[in-house]
Amino acid sequence: MGNYTLNPRYITKSADFIIEVIKTKLAEDGFFVTSTGKGKKYTVKRISATGIFYVTADRVQDKSDMMDIEELKSAIEDMKKLPKFTTDAILLKEKLSTNLYRKRTPLFGLLTYTEILLEV
Repeated sequence: MGNYTLNPRYITKSADFIIEVIKTKLAEDGFFVTSTGKGKKYTVKRISATGIFYVTADRVQDKSDMMDIEELKSAIEDMKKLPKFTTDAILLKEKLSTNLYRKRTPLFGLLTYTEILLEV
């Protein structure tokens, strides 16, 4: 488990701006990869105003999961306030919604792949 910090390039940017950076990168590449373990690949199925829909090869019947945009914005704002954290930091657990906390692996994969978060 690594330590993470928000990329200094985005500290002063709004969550809306950061979301647009994420959406642009994902629309271009069509996937993101986790930063831990063997680098599990998530294929982006759809990006909407309300969520990012993704699947992995091991999902049954190609069922997609969704990362809620509003929850993602809130998480980004909370991460801006922390100098350094891990995927299971108690402070992070208290700040993330239960739904998003359960999706830590794809969340951190998404944010590190798009270079919003940096491993330190």
